[in-house]
Amino acid sequence: MSPRNTLVWYFAVVVTLLGSSQVTAADVQMPGVLDLAGSWLMILKEGANIAEEPSSKAAREVVFPASWRELDLLGYDGEVRLRREIVLSTEWRRSLAPSGLALLLDAAKYGSYELIAEEQPLGGYGGSLLYLPAPTAQMFIVPSSVVDDTGQFTLELRFQRVGWASDLAAGSGPAGKRLLLGDSGTIIAIAERDRQRSRQEALHSILIAVLLVAAGLYHLQLFSRRRERVEYLWFGLTAIDFAAVVFAVRLSYSLTDSFAMGRRLGSATIHLAVVFLIQLLWPYLEQPIGKWTRRYQQSHLLIVGAMILLPIEWVVRSNTVRWIWILPLLAGLGQLLASKSWRGDPDARTIGLGGLMVVGAGIAELVFQVLGRGTTYPLPAWAFGIFGLSMAVSLSNRYSRLHVELDSMRHLLEQKVDEATIELSSANNQLRAENSERQLAEESMRMLERAVEQSIDGIIVADLSGSTQFLNEAWARMHSYEVPEILGYDLNLFHTREQMQQEVYPLLNQVRDHGSFDGEVGHRRKDGSTFPTWMTVNLLLDLESEPVGIVAIARDISQRRQSEQEQMELESRLQQTAKLESLADLAAGIAHDYNNLLTGMMVHADLALKEIGKEVPAYDKIRQIERTAERAADLSDELLAFAGEEEPERETLRLNDLLQALAPQLEERIPDRTVLQFQLKKELPPIDVDPEQLRRVILRLVMNAADAVGTSPGVITIRTSKIQATANYFLTAQPTGDHPPGSYVFFEVSDSGVGIDEETQARMFDPFFTTKSAGRGLGLATALGIVGAHGGAIKVYSAPGKGTTFEVLFPASANPEAAVRPKSIESSRVGGKVLVVDDEELVLEVTREILESRGWTALTASGGVEAVEIFKQQSATIAAV
Repeated sequence: MSPRNTLVWYFAVVVTLLGSSQVTAADVQMPGVLDLAGSWLMILKEGANIAEEPSSKAAREVVFPASWRELDLLGYDGEVRLRREIVLSTEWRRSLAPSGLALLLDAAKYGSYELIAEEQPLGGYGGSLLYLPAPTAQMFIVPSSVVDDTGQFTLELRFQRVGWASDLAAGSGPAGKRLLLGDSGTIIAIAERDRQRSRQEALHSILIAVLLVAAGLYHLQLFSRRRERVEYLWFGLTAIDFAAVVFAVRLSYSLTDSFAMGRRLGSATIHLAVVFLIQLLWPYLEQPIGKWTRRYQQSHLLIVGAMILLPIEWVVRSNTVRWIWILPLLAGLGQLLASKSWRGDPDARTIGLGGLMVVGAGIAELVFQVLGRGTTYPLPAWAFGIFGLSMAVSLSNRYSRLHVELDSMRHLLEQKVDEATIELSSANNQLRAENSERQLAEESMRMLERAVEQSIDGIIVADLSGSTQFLNEAWARMHSYEVPEILGYDLNLFHTREQMQQEVYPLLNQVRDHGSFDGEVGHRRKDGSTFPTWMTVNLLLDLESEPVGIVAIARDISQRRQSEQEQMELESRLQQTAKLESLADLAAGIAHDYNNLLTGMMVHADLALKEIGKEVPAYDKIRQIERTAERAADLSDELLAFAGEEEPERETLRLNDLLQALAPQLEERIPDRTVLQFQLKKELPPIDVDPEQLRRVILRLVMNAADAVGTSPGVITIRTSKIQATANYFLTAQPTGDHPPGSYVFFEVSDSGVGIDEETQARMFDPFFTTKSAGRGLGLATALGIVGAHGGAIKVYSAPGKGTTFEVLFPASANPEAAVRPKSIESSRVGGKVLVVDDEELVLEVTREILESRGWTALTASGGVEAVEIFKQQSATIAAV
C-alpha cells in the first residue's frame, strides 16, 4: 500500500470513530415525570412504623441514590429498606395519561432490587457473577389501587448485596442509580431511549475494536513481508491491544462491574499497551531503551501476570495504584514527544503532536480513575486513532522524500548515461570493424563446438599433469557423469588402478614419445563398472610447438565386444549342437546293437530262471545277471531317448494308478535300509503321457534319491497333488521356455540325503554331466527331455545337508473321461501264429523261444522282402507281426 493510500485509510478510520459517537435525545424535563432522588428513610428495624417513630433509632434519613459505603456507615446489617411518602398534587395528576402510573429504576450491580407500593409488590430484578442484571433501566407499572383519592401512597425500595461481592460493592458506586415516577407512556419512551443509547454504545465499542484489529493485522502483514521494519510489528500489536482495551472496557463497564474476567482483561491489556508503546515509540523516535526504561517495561509485564493470578478483590482494590504506576510512562513519553515536537524534523513533530494526544488522554483517564469518576472512554480510542493518523502522515512524508531523492538520483544517472553513451558510440564504430572479423572466427568456433558437443565419441582435453581442461557431453555421459561434476578432475577418475598401471601410463608415455596413440583402453563408470573403449590420443602443442597437453577421443565398444562375444557363443553352441547330434547318432547306433545283445541275454536268463527252481545254487547268480541286464537295458533306453529315437505314445491315465503299479519295481531298486513312502492325493485329474517313458522318469528319480541316501538309513517319499500354476511359477523350472498357466498334476520324489549345492544344480540337467565316478550323466538329461516332450516341467528344491526334492509337473488332461488303467506287464497265454521280423539272428531266435514258451507259433523272417512273402502265403493264420 502506498503512503498516500495509508493516509486516506487512517483518515477514514478517524472519521468512522468520530461519526459513530453516541447520539442521544436531549435530557429535557418531560411533563408528568417525577424524579424520586432525594430524602428517603432507611428502615433499620424490622416492623418499624414511620408514622409512629419518625425520629427513632428504627429509621434514619438517607439521600437516594446512596453509596454502599454510606449505607455501611449507617450500620445496616442485611437487607436495606428505603421508604418514602409520595403525594401527587391535583395539577400533577391532571397531566397523567389514562394509562396510569409507572416507575423506572436504574439499579447498581452486585445486588437484588424490589419495589413495593402500599405493601403490594411491583416487581424487581437482581444480579451476581452468574446472573447479570439488565444493562438498561427496568419499568414497573403502579396499580391505581395503591393511590388514594388525595393522590398519596407509600413507596418502598428494598435491595440487598450479593454476599461474595460485599467488600467490592462498598467502594464501587451507588446502590441504585435513578428512580423516576410518571405516566406509563412517558416512562416507556424514556426506557426505549435508554435501550437505544445502550445499543449505540455497544455498536460504537465493537466498531472501534474491529477497526483497530484491522489496522493491527494490516501492519503485522506488512511486517511479514518486510521483517526489517520492526515498527510494523509493534504498531500492529499495539493496535490489537488497544482493541482489546476497548472491548474489555465495554465488557466491564457496560455489562457489569462484577464480571471478573472483564476486570482482569481490562487491567492486563492496559499494561500490555504500556509495554508495546515503549517498544514502538522509543526506537521509532530514535531514542535508546535504557536500563531503567527496560526494567520499568518489564515491571508492567509482571503486573500483567499478577492481573491473571491474583484474586479479583486485589485487582479492583489496586485500581488507583495501577494507574499511578502508569504516570512515569506518561511523563517520560510526554517529555520525549514534546522534544520531538519542538526540536525535531517535520515528521517527528507530526508524530509528537499525535502522541501527545495519547498522553493527554492517558492523563485524563488516570485522573478519572484515581478520583473514582469512572472512565473517559472512548477518549483513549479516539486519541490512539489520531496518533495512528499522525504516524501514517509521517511515514507518507518519509516515503515522499525518499521518492524525491530517488527521482533526483535517477535524473543524475540518466545524465551520466547520456555522457557515457556518446563516448561508447565512438568506440562502437571502432569495434564494429573488429567485430565482423571476430564474428567469422566465432562462427567457425561455434561450428567446431557444435561438432564436438554433438559427436557420439567422447572428447577430452587434459594438461600434461592429467588434469581435465575440457570434455564434451558424450564423454561425461559415457562415464555416467554430468560435465560440471567432473571438469578439472584427474584422468584417474575414469580408470581403475589396474587400468592406470597397465594401460593409461604406457599410453601417456607413448604419446609423449611418439605424439599419438591408437588402441583399446579400459574405462570406469561412476558406479564402478568398467567398459572397453577404442581411443585415439594426440599430443596438444601451443603456438611455439611446445607440448601443453593431450586431446583424446574415445568410443565405447561395449556393444561391439558384446556382439563379438555373442557371435562366439553362438558358434560355440552350433558346434556343441553338431557335436551332440553326432554323439546322438553314435549313441543311437550303439544302443540298437546293444539292445539286440541285451535282448538275447535277458531272454535266456529269464528262460533259464523258469526252467530251474530257486533251490538250485545258480538261481541267484542267474537272477543277478537278469538284474544287471535290466540296468543295462535302462542305459540303452536312455541312449535311445537322448538320441530322440523314441516318439511318445500317449495315453490318458491317472498318475496314482501308474505309481501303484510301479511300486514293486521301485521297492526292488532301493537299498534295504531305505524306507519308501507314498503320499498320494485322491481324485487327481488324469494326464496324457507315454506310460513307459513316465515309468523311466520315475525310476530314474527314485534311483537318484537312493544314491543320495546311500547306505545309511533314510527315507524316500513320493507325493502326488495338483496345482493351479501361473506363469511366474515356472520361472525357476526346467526346461526353460513358455509354460501356459493352468491346472497341472505333479509328483514329488524327496529324499533325506546329502542335498545338492547351487553349482551342481546349475549343471545337473546337462548331458554327460555327473558327480559320480562311474556315472554316465544321461539320467536327468533324459528325464528332462521326456518331461519337456510332454509339455511338463521339473523344479528342484535342495540345499547341502537338507535333502533334495524333484517336482515333476504335467498338464491335466483335457479329456478326463478317456482315462484308462496302465497295462499289466504280464501277458496271458493265447495261441496263434506270430510273424517276427528282425535283421539280427540272435533276436529272432530269442523272440521265437519266448513266443513258443508262451504257446505261440513263431514265424521268423530276417528281412522285409522275406517277411512280405511269408505274410502273403499265411496271412489268414497270422495273428500278429
